[in-house]
Amino acid sequence: MKALLIAALALVSISAHAATTQELEAAAQKAYDGRDYTQPGRASAAQAVSLYGQLVQQATDKGAQAKYLVEQAAASFFLGDSASDNGEKINQFTAGMTSSKRAMQNLGIQDVNNVSDADIANIVKRSKDEITLLAESLYVYGINLGQWGQANGVMQSLDKWPELRTTMELIVKIGAKNLHEYGAYRTLGRGYFKIPALLGGDFAKAQKYLSTAVNGSLAAGQVYSVNGYNNLFYADLLKDQGQDAQAKKMLSDFTKADPKTLLPGYEAETREAQRLAIEMLKNW
Repeated sequence: MKALLIAALALVSISAHAATTQELEAAAQKAYDGRDYTQPGRASAAQAVSLYGQLVQQATDKGAQAKYLVEQAAASFFLGDSASDNGEKINQFTAGMTSSKRAMQNLGIQDVNNVSDADIANIVKRSKDEITLLAESLYVYGINLGQWGQANGVMQSLDKWPELRTTMELIVKIGAKNLHEYGAYRTLGRGYFKIPALLGGDFAKAQKYLSTAVNGSLAAGQVYSVNGYNNLFYADLLKDQGQDAQAKKMLSDFTKADPKTLLPGYEAETREAQRLAIEMLKNW
Protein backbone atom coordinates (compact mmCIF):
# COMPACT_ATOMS: atom_id res chain seq x y z
CA MET A 1 0.00 0.00 0.00
CA LYS A 2 2.81 2.42 0.89
CA ALA A 3 4.53 1.78 -2.45
CA LEU A 4 1.30 2.41 -4.34
CA LEU A 5 0.78 5.67 -2.42
CA ILE A 6 4.30 6.84 -3.24
CA ALA A 7 3.69 6.07 -6.93
CA ALA A 8 0.41 7.99 -6.84
CA LEU A 9 2.08 11.01 -5.20
CA ALA A 10 4.83 10.95 -7.82
CA LEU A 11 2.20 10.96 -10.54
CA VAL A 12 0.40 13.90 -8.94
CA SER A 13 3.72 15.77 -8.77
CA ILE A 14 4.31 15.23 -12.48
CA SER A 15 0.76 16.33 -13.33
CA ALA A 16 0.88 19.38 -11.05
CA HIS A 17 2.52 21.47 -13.71
CA ALA A 18 2.15 21.53 -17.48
CA ALA A 19 4.63 18.77 -18.17
CA THR A 20 6.26 18.77 -21.56
CA THR A 21 6.15 15.70 -23.74
CA GLN A 22 9.83 15.12 -23.04
CA GLU A 23 9.25 15.27 -19.27
CA LEU A 24 6.36 12.82 -19.48
CA GLU A 25 8.35 10.48 -21.72
CA ALA A 26 11.28 10.51 -19.30
CA ALA A 27 8.99 9.91 -16.31
CA ALA A 28 7.12 7.11 -18.06
CA GLN A 29 10.34 5.39 -19.12
CA LYS A 30 11.76 5.70 -15.61
CA ALA A 31 8.59 4.20 -14.15
CA TYR A 32 8.67 1.32 -16.63
CA ASP A 33 12.36 0.72 -15.96
CA GLY A 34 11.50 0.44 -12.28
CA ARG A 35 9.13 -2.49 -12.82
CA ASP A 36 9.79 -5.64 -10.84
CA TYR A 37 7.94 -8.65 -9.44
CA THR A 38 7.49 -6.90 -6.09
CA GLN A 39 4.85 -4.52 -4.77
CA PRO A 40 7.03 -1.41 -5.36
CA GLY A 41 7.97 -2.73 -8.81
CA ARG A 42 4.34 -3.32 -9.74
CA ALA A 43 3.44 0.14 -8.48
CA SER A 44 6.10 1.57 -10.78
CA ALA A 45 4.66 -0.35 -13.74
CA ALA A 46 1.18 0.96 -12.88
CA GLN A 47 2.58 4.49 -12.90
CA ALA A 48 4.04 3.82 -16.34
CA VAL A 49 0.60 2.75 -17.62
CA SER A 50 -0.90 6.01 -16.40
CA LEU A 51 1.90 8.21 -17.75
CA TYR A 52 1.85 6.56 -21.17
CA GLY A 53 -1.90 7.10 -21.12
CA GLN A 54 -1.30 10.82 -20.68
CA LEU A 55 1.10 10.80 -23.60
CA VAL A 56 -1.48 9.00 -25.75
CA GLN A 57 -4.01 11.70 -24.96
CA GLN A 58 -1.58 14.50 -25.76
CA ALA A 59 -0.26 13.03 -29.01
CA THR A 60 -1.67 14.51 -32.20
CA ASP A 61 0.35 12.36 -34.59
CA LYS A 62 -0.94 8.81 -35.15
CA GLY A 63 2.54 7.35 -35.23
CA ALA A 64 3.55 8.93 -31.92
CA GLN A 65 0.26 7.88 -30.39
CA ALA A 66 0.83 4.31 -31.58
CA LYS A 67 4.26 4.28 -29.96
CA TYR A 68 2.85 5.35 -26.60
CA LEU A 69 0.00 2.85 -26.89
CA VAL A 70 2.48 0.03 -27.47
CA GLU A 71 4.50 1.09 -24.43
CA GLN A 72 1.33 1.35 -22.35
CA ALA A 73 0.30 -2.13 -23.48
CA ALA A 74 3.72 -3.51 -22.53
CA ALA A 75 3.38 -2.05 -19.03
CA SER A 76 -0.12 -3.53 -18.73
CA PHE A 77 1.27 -6.89 -19.80
CA PHE A 78 3.86 -6.72 -17.03
CA LEU A 79 1.17 -5.91 -14.48
CA GLY A 80 -0.84 -8.90 -15.63
CA ASP A 81 2.15 -11.22 -15.70
CA SER A 82 3.25 -10.20 -12.21
CA ALA A 83 -0.22 -10.30 -10.63
CA SER A 84 -1.11 -13.09 -8.22
CA ASP A 85 -4.87 -12.69 -8.61
CA ASN A 86 -6.27 -14.30 -11.76
CA GLY A 87 -8.99 -11.71 -12.14
CA GLU A 88 -6.40 -8.94 -12.14
CA LYS A 89 -4.35 -10.84 -14.71
CA ILE A 90 -7.34 -10.97 -17.03
CA ASN A 91 -8.10 -7.27 -16.52
CA GLN A 92 -4.52 -6.18 -17.21
CA PHE A 93 -4.12 -8.39 -20.28
CA THR A 94 -7.45 -7.07 -21.58
CA ALA A 95 -6.20 -3.50 -21.09
CA GLY A 96 -2.99 -4.40 -22.92
CA MET A 97 -4.96 -5.87 -25.82
CA THR A 98 -7.08 -2.72 -26.05
CA SER A 99 -4.08 -0.38 -26.15
CA SER A 100 -2.07 -2.42 -28.64
CA LYS A 101 -5.07 -2.94 -30.91
CA ARG A 102 -5.51 0.83 -31.08
CA ALA A 103 -1.84 1.09 -32.01
CA MET A 104 -2.25 -1.48 -34.78
CA GLN A 105 -5.24 0.42 -36.14
CA ASN A 106 -3.31 3.69 -36.08
CA LEU A 107 -0.66 1.96 -38.16
CA GLY A 108 -3.08 0.67 -40.76
CA ILE A 109 -4.18 -2.79 -39.63
CA GLN A 110 -7.82 -2.81 -38.61
CA ASP A 111 -8.15 -6.58 -38.35
CA VAL A 112 -5.27 -9.09 -38.33
CA ASN A 113 -7.59 -11.65 -39.90
CA ASN A 114 -8.10 -9.50 -42.98
CA VAL A 115 -4.60 -8.60 -44.15
CA SER A 116 -4.07 -9.46 -47.79
CA ASP A 117 -0.86 -10.27 -49.64
CA ALA A 118 -1.17 -6.84 -51.27
CA ASP A 119 -1.40 -5.24 -47.83
CA ILE A 120 1.77 -7.05 -46.75
CA ALA A 121 3.55 -5.99 -49.92
CA ASN A 122 2.76 -2.36 -49.09
CA ILE A 123 3.77 -2.74 -45.45
CA VAL A 124 7.24 -4.05 -46.29
CA LYS A 125 7.83 -0.95 -48.42
CA ARG A 126 7.60 1.26 -45.34
CA SER A 127 10.63 2.50 -43.45
CA LYS A 128 12.40 0.15 -41.07
CA ASP A 129 11.21 2.16 -38.06
CA GLU A 130 7.59 2.02 -39.23
CA ILE A 131 7.74 -1.73 -39.77
CA THR A 132 9.35 -2.25 -36.36
CA LEU A 133 6.67 -0.20 -34.61
CA LEU A 134 3.92 -2.13 -36.39
CA ALA A 135 5.60 -5.41 -35.47
CA GLU A 136 5.86 -4.24 -31.85
CA SER A 137 2.14 -3.46 -31.77
CA LEU A 138 1.33 -6.90 -33.18
CA TYR A 139 3.67 -8.63 -30.77
CA VAL A 140 2.40 -6.87 -27.64
CA TYR A 141 -1.17 -7.50 -28.75
CA GLY A 142 -0.36 -11.17 -29.26
CA ILE A 143 1.36 -11.77 -25.93
CA ASN A 144 -1.45 -10.06 -24.06
CA LEU A 145 -3.94 -12.18 -25.97
CA GLY A 146 -1.94 -15.34 -25.27
CA GLN A 147 -1.66 -14.69 -21.56
CA TRP A 148 -5.31 -13.66 -21.42
CA GLY A 149 -6.07 -17.07 -22.88
CA GLN A 150 -3.86 -18.83 -20.36
CA ALA A 151 -5.50 -16.97 -17.48
CA ASN A 152 -8.90 -18.04 -18.75
CA GLY A 153 -7.80 -21.64 -19.30
CA VAL A 154 -6.72 -23.33 -22.54
CA MET A 155 -10.01 -25.07 -23.19
CA GLN A 156 -12.04 -21.92 -22.52
CA SER A 157 -10.01 -19.78 -24.92
CA LEU A 158 -9.23 -22.09 -27.83
CA ASP A 159 -11.31 -19.94 -30.15
CA LYS A 160 -8.67 -17.19 -29.74
CA TRP A 161 -5.82 -19.40 -30.99
CA PRO A 162 -6.45 -18.70 -34.72
CA GLU A 163 -6.22 -14.95 -34.07
CA LEU A 164 -3.06 -15.33 -31.97
CA ARG A 165 -1.49 -17.57 -34.60
CA THR A 166 -2.40 -15.15 -37.41
CA THR A 167 -0.98 -12.21 -35.45
CA MET A 168 2.37 -13.90 -34.94
CA GLU A 169 2.52 -15.17 -38.51
CA LEU A 170 1.93 -11.61 -39.70
CA ILE A 171 5.00 -10.47 -37.76
CA VAL A 172 7.02 -13.05 -39.66
CA LYS A 173 5.52 -12.05 -43.01
CA ILE A 174 6.51 -8.40 -42.59
CA GLY A 175 10.10 -9.41 -41.89
CA ALA A 176 10.28 -9.05 -38.10
CA LYS A 177 10.58 -12.68 -37.01
CA ASN A 178 13.64 -11.97 -34.83
CA LEU A 179 11.90 -9.19 -32.87
CA HIS A 180 12.26 -9.85 -29.12
CA GLU A 181 14.53 -12.84 -29.66
CA TYR A 182 12.17 -14.56 -32.09
CA GLY A 183 9.13 -13.58 -30.05
CA ALA A 184 6.70 -14.63 -32.77
CA TYR A 185 8.34 -18.06 -32.99
CA ARG A 186 8.38 -18.37 -29.20
CA THR A 187 4.67 -17.64 -29.02
CA LEU A 188 3.76 -19.89 -31.94
CA GLY A 189 5.88 -22.71 -30.57
CA ARG A 190 4.33 -22.47 -27.14
CA GLY A 191 0.83 -22.47 -28.60
CA TYR A 192 1.42 -25.46 -30.86
CA PHE A 193 2.93 -27.35 -27.91
CA LYS A 194 0.27 -26.57 -25.30
CA ILE A 195 -2.83 -27.00 -27.46
CA PRO A 196 -3.96 -30.65 -27.83
CA ALA A 197 -3.25 -32.12 -31.27
CA LEU A 198 -6.92 -32.78 -31.94
CA LEU A 199 -7.63 -29.09 -31.40
CA GLY A 200 -4.84 -27.60 -33.51
CA GLY A 201 -1.64 -28.44 -31.65
CA ASP A 202 1.34 -29.60 -33.66
CA PHE A 203 4.45 -30.98 -31.96
CA ALA A 204 6.62 -30.80 -35.09
CA LYS A 205 5.83 -27.11 -35.56
CA ALA A 206 6.40 -26.44 -31.86
CA GLN A 207 9.82 -28.11 -32.10
CA LYS A 208 10.71 -26.09 -35.19
CA TYR A 209 9.67 -22.72 -33.77
CA LEU A 210 11.12 -23.13 -30.28
CA SER A 211 14.42 -24.63 -31.40
CA THR A 212 14.84 -21.79 -33.89
CA ALA A 213 14.04 -19.21 -31.19
CA VAL A 214 16.66 -20.65 -28.83
CA ASN A 215 19.37 -21.27 -31.42
CA GLY A 216 18.79 -17.89 -33.02
CA SER A 217 19.36 -16.03 -29.75
CA LEU A 218 22.06 -17.97 -27.92
CA ALA A 219 24.15 -16.24 -25.29
CA ALA A 220 27.78 -16.07 -26.43
CA GLY A 221 29.40 -19.49 -26.13
CA GLN A 222 26.40 -20.96 -24.29
CA VAL A 223 23.64 -23.52 -24.89
CA TYR A 224 20.85 -21.23 -23.66
CA SER A 225 19.07 -18.24 -25.14
CA VAL A 226 19.47 -14.72 -23.78
CA ASN A 227 15.67 -14.76 -23.50
CA GLY A 228 14.67 -16.80 -20.47
CA TYR A 229 11.26 -17.72 -21.83
CA ASN A 230 12.80 -19.25 -24.94
CA ASN A 231 14.66 -21.54 -22.55
CA LEU A 232 11.65 -22.33 -20.37
CA PHE A 233 9.37 -23.18 -23.26
CA TYR A 234 11.93 -25.23 -25.17
CA ALA A 235 12.98 -27.12 -22.04
CA ASP A 236 9.35 -28.00 -21.39
CA LEU A 237 9.10 -29.44 -24.90
CA LEU A 238 12.41 -31.31 -24.64
CA LYS A 239 11.39 -32.92 -21.38
CA ASP A 240 8.11 -34.02 -22.93
CA GLN A 241 10.17 -35.52 -25.76
CA GLY A 242 12.34 -37.45 -23.30
CA GLN A 243 15.43 -35.29 -23.80
CA ASP A 244 15.80 -34.52 -20.11
CA ALA A 245 19.57 -34.17 -20.09
CA GLN A 246 19.58 -31.45 -22.76
CA ALA A 247 16.71 -29.62 -21.11
CA LYS A 248 18.32 -29.75 -17.65
CA LYS A 249 21.68 -28.49 -18.89
CA MET A 250 20.09 -25.59 -20.73
CA LEU A 251 18.07 -24.51 -17.71
CA SER A 252 20.84 -25.16 -15.20
CA ASP A 253 23.36 -23.12 -17.16
CA PHE A 254 20.78 -20.36 -17.67
CA THR A 255 20.10 -20.06 -13.93
CA LYS A 256 23.80 -19.41 -13.29
CA ALA A 257 23.99 -16.46 -15.70
CA ASP A 258 24.16 -12.88 -14.47
CA PRO A 259 20.73 -11.45 -15.41
CA LYS A 260 22.31 -8.07 -16.08
CA THR A 261 24.35 -9.50 -18.95
CA LEU A 262 21.64 -11.20 -21.00
CA LEU A 263 18.92 -8.76 -22.08
CA PRO A 264 19.61 -5.08 -21.33
CA GLY A 265 16.45 -3.45 -20.06
CA TYR A 266 14.80 -6.76 -19.18
CA GLU A 267 16.61 -7.72 -16.01
CA ALA A 268 13.36 -8.15 -14.06
CA GLU A 269 11.98 -10.61 -16.62
CA THR A 270 15.27 -12.49 -16.74
CA ARG A 271 15.36 -12.88 -12.95
CA GLU A 272 11.79 -14.13 -12.97
CA ALA A 273 12.58 -16.61 -15.75
CA GLN A 274 15.55 -17.86 -13.73
CA ARG A 275 13.30 -18.32 -10.71
CA LEU A 276 10.85 -20.32 -12.81
CA ALA A 277 13.70 -22.38 -14.26
CA ILE A 278 14.88 -23.29 -10.75
CA GLU A 279 11.35 -24.38 -9.87
CA MET A 280 11.15 -26.52 -13.01
CA LEU A 281 14.45 -28.20 -12.20
CA LYS A 282 13.29 -28.95 -8.65
CA ASN A 283 10.28 -30.81 -10.01
CA TRP A 284 12.27 -32.98 -12.44
